[in-house]
Amino acid sequence: MVHTPLSNSIPARIVLDIDVIDLQHAVLFDLIELMQEGESDVEMCINTLGRYTAMHFKFEESLMRSERYVEHPQHLEMHQEFEARSVQFKQELQQAQSPEARATLLNEVLVFVRDWLIKHIDKVDRHLFSDKNLYTLPSE
Repeated sequence: MVHTPLSNSIPARIVLDIDVIDLQHAVLFDLIELMQEGESDVEMCINTLGRYTAMHFKFEESLMRSERYVEHPQHLEMHQEFEARSVQFKQELQQAQSPEARATLLNEVLVFVRDWLIKHIDKVDRHLFSDKNLYTLPSE
């Protein structure tokens, strides 16, 4: 069976061929794409991205705990570092006064999130889900 995400915004090279995970990743890239288009409420997108990322991380972490994933502490630390940086971005956005400062910050957020997700999914998540038979995933 060919697995494909619902979105074209996720880079094909990081698709893991696990529908439930790929679909969650695709939503994250869709939110990034919405922010890049500049037609959305930036703060709403950043807040939604933060909430959805937290939900996705909790989902992954529950799989790691249930399967006693050896590298769980390191993976969890990466998630926590990402979430801390997201909080920092929100604070900086609230303090940004001018439209130019907000636009610069938004670009920084987009580059950071996109680059972090690509690297994390391609290396860390790919390793986590390398043996698809280890995990009990929701029906695909």
